[in-house]
Amino acid sequence: MIALLTLTAWFVWLLIYWNGGTKALADIRAAQDPQDRLVLIGIGILTVLLSVVMLAVSISGDFASPNGQLAWNGFVFVALGMSGAFYSRWTLGRFWTAQNAVQTGHRIITEGLYGIVRHPIYASMILLFMGIALVYLSVPITLLAWGLIALYAYKTRVEDAYLQACLPGYARYSQRVSARLIPFVW
Repeated sequence: MIALLTLTAWFVWLLIYWNGGTKALADIRAAQDPQDRLVLIGIGILTVLLSVVMLAVSISGDFASPNGQLAWNGFVFVALGMSGAFYSRWTLGRFWTAQNAVQTGHRIITEGLYGIVRHPIYASMILLFMGIALVYLSVPITLLAWGLIALYAYKTRVEDAYLQACLPGYARYSQRVSARLIPFVW
């Protein structure tokens, strides 16, 4: 039951947030930095694989859920992750892109979650993938989720370097909001 609910939320997420993948493909093509492009391609590939494996595992029922409460907690992580990503994307407004880019009139956003961590979308995505791993407790899904978590954590490093080099005031913002993903930790 909870796995089906998670799977449904995941596919709705992909359709709305990523326009069924067309936005992700456009962002990969638009990426100027080769390192950023590779990270985006990796995220895209692992996202497709995760979707296929989640669907296969859900259909087969081949996942362990020894603790229903653990699965529900995972679903809460999924919901919080999706909500945080949507909220943070909305906060960025026209400045949101998946690829590293500085646009005309670009300014540093410090409102909302951007006043707490520099990359709240990536932090939200990490929470989302942790939740999926908890819901399914499946080795392939957990490995894919951790692969995506690692790529999003690495993307923060790539994006920080890019923004420090290209966006005036970002270094000062980085000092004021020192956490990339986790307040007071990292």
